[in-house]
Amino acid sequence: MGQVKTVLVVGACAPERHEHASAIARARGATIVRPEGPGGSVLGGPVLDGSVLRGSAASASTPGEAGPSRRLPRWLDDLAATLHVAAGRDDVRGIVVDLPAEVPVLDAIGLFDGDGSPGPVADVVCVVDAAHLLEDLFDGEYLPGFVARALLAVRQIEFATVVAVTNWSGLTGPDVSLVVSLISHLNPTAHLELDVQRWLDDDRRGAPNTPTGLRPGWIRRLNSDHPSSFAPRIRDERVSTLRYDSVRPFHPERLRVALDELERGGSDRGSPELGGSERGGAGRVVRSAGFARLATRSGITAQWEHVGRMFDLLPLEEDGAAEEPLCVGQDLILTGIGLDEERLRRLLDAAVLTDDELLAGPREWAGFHDPFPAWVHVRDRA
Repeated sequence: MGQVKTVLVVGACAPERHEHASAIARARGATIVRPEGPGGSVLGGPVLDGSVLRGSAASASTPGEAGPSRRLPRWLDDLAATLHVAAGRDDVRGIVVDLPAEVPVLDAIGLFDGDGSPGPVADVVCVVDAAHLLEDLFDGEYLPGFVARALLAVRQIEFATVVAVTNWSGLTGPDVSLVVSLISHLNPTAHLELDVQRWLDDDRRGAPNTPTGLRPGWIRRLNSDHPSSFAPRIRDERVSTLRYDSVRPFHPERLRVALDELERGGSDRGSPELGGSERGGAGRVVRSAGFARLATRSGITAQWEHVGRMFDLLPLEEDGAAEEPLCVGQDLILTGIGLDEERLRRLLDAAVLTDDELLAGPREWAGFHDPFPAWVHVRDRA
């Protein structure tokens, strides 16, 4: 018997995700695995054919382990065990996992790596509610463990092989164009579909998928030698992606000012809405990511992670830890709506060190005011 293939169904909106997971399972004659309970959250253990696997997080948590942030690792362990049980059954032709929005998509994909995996992942299907896409990406809520809900949502899009767009029929044509173009910029490799049934009927289901780490648009743009080689499948003139690089480190205080200005320019007019004007500022930066350096933290490359209202800098590597550094200064990819590239570049250029500051050297830089949270030392990160 061959390996059982699994489809992971992800998405920020639970009702639409449930509906699509059920449709895919029916079409493929597959067994569906979804979280127990009416909320369909990580607080309920994975359910196979209506039965909770013994030892699931819902039934086996102990005092001191009841917090949501502690349930996630246990839920993933239980999901892995459930998938192995399903894959070993003769009556299972395939598996569809309805993944809770709280579960990082890369953690779920990681369950299928290595010799002990339950089988291959055939597809990662991200269900996007078109009418609420910007609302999901600008969601300011943080889940237990200080995980931004918006970051979970954008990564679901970025690491998908298929993006199924739903609830688009009530939108205007220009708004639909903007939504699908934004998705295509976030993940140029994904198959975009406005009707999941048409995708299920498509023979391309057997085509090889792009390797997981090469799906996000920001990674593909960083790896592109020229902007013309970055090719989103669907384009709208209002949506663009640009690259900003500089060999100079950021002055942390001026970077904070620049970030505040970017937020005022794109997201201070209440909840973002489709069809809204992008007047003023440098436009609405929806997603930016890449590598950066702060002058006050000399010799450390950080990962720049931003979506909507969420921003973080995470230390990745110290100079000398590898033969070649990840970057010398800044190497950032910015995707958004109504972006003014010239103004964006001026804003970021004003945040890097001036000639005099650069010549002053790291000892002088260490005295700059730094408003960003302290880092765990790179070598202490495990």
